Amino acid sequence: MKKVLLITIFLLLQSFPSVGELNGKRLICECKTSPLSSCEKEKGYEKYLYFDGYKFENNKIIKDYYSKLKDKIILSNVQITYSTNTTFIKWKSIDKFQSYTLDRKNLKINKHDLVLDWKYTYQCKLISNSKEYDLKLKKMKIEFQNLYNKKMKENKI
Repeated sequence: MKKVLLITIFLLLQSFPSVGELNGKRLICECKTSPLSSCEKEKGYEKYLYFDGYKFENNKIIKDYYSKLKDKIILSNVQITYSTNTTFIKWKSIDKFQSYTLDRKNLKINKHDLVLDWKYTYQCKLISNSKEYDLKLKKMKIEFQNLYNKKMKENKI
């Protein structure tokens, strides 16, 4: 009887996700402040530099980020380990030159460039599911490519 009770309790605990469970959570974050004050949004087509996506999967963070390769805006990702407590989630970039602290209550990321001693602040939005997250990233990529193409059309050479 004790075994049945223990197994039942164990299965119940395993079947309900923890409130603090990160796996499956997704964020899209926009830079709000930088050492240059406004994350340089006035540069137009370079807007892609100031948005990142984060997926928590298999106890790791997958960072989705935009970059430019020749004349194409591309979406890449990198997998990162993190540590957590009741208030913050912390991680470092792969090269260890940048540290990140995500406030679990207000979803703000403080990014610190350890080489230049520059500090950035990102505001994140929680995205409800994988399909919505992927769709938002795809729409943003199209928007960023269109901004870049428009800027390039202004050139004479």
